[in-house]
Amino acid sequence: MTLAEGLRGLNEDEQGTLARKAAPAAPPKELIEALRIPRLGEWAQLHIVYELTHRSPSLADDIVHSLIAQPLGPGTEWLGEALVQIFQHEPSTRTQIVRALIDAGDAVLDAGGNTHEAGKFVAQIAECVKLVGALPEVREVTQLARRLLDTAASEADPYLFAVTAAKRLTGDAQ
Repeated sequence: MTLAEGLRGLNEDEQGTLARKAAPAAPPKELIEALRIPRLGEWAQLHIVYELTHRSPSLADDIVHSLIAQPLGPGTEWLGEALVQIFQHEPSTRTQIVRALIDAGDAVLDAGGNTHEAGKFVAQIAECVKLVGALPEVREVTQLARRLLDTAASEADPYLFAVTAAKRLTGDAQ
């Protein structure tokens, strides 16, 4: 039985307990699959993200692939969070990770997603900027941030945290 199969149908406390015990031995693909479970409990998510971010920087490839394949799927925020943590601790992955976050944000907006769905990627890019300063991908980051701001202008209830992050990334923050 895979980790994801074991987690399905459990309550949040049981998911957290199982993830704490099973995640250290689970293969990377199973960890990513488990993060994609709808309504996965926060403790389970944290244990799984920890495993993804503390094994090998090469796991960023698997995370990026999953994120780009399903940018609107469940677990994207946690996959993005795992990438930000790898970004922080493994400089060799930074370009790949920023590119993946940009591509995921663009894919969400291209699919008609809203600021709540695309904004998590903009906020994660802003976190990367906080960690290391200006990014070489400034043009692409600015384009995504402006697209998010354009989307926010047409929404009744935009994701304000992401809007603020987008304004910082475009230099429009006050």
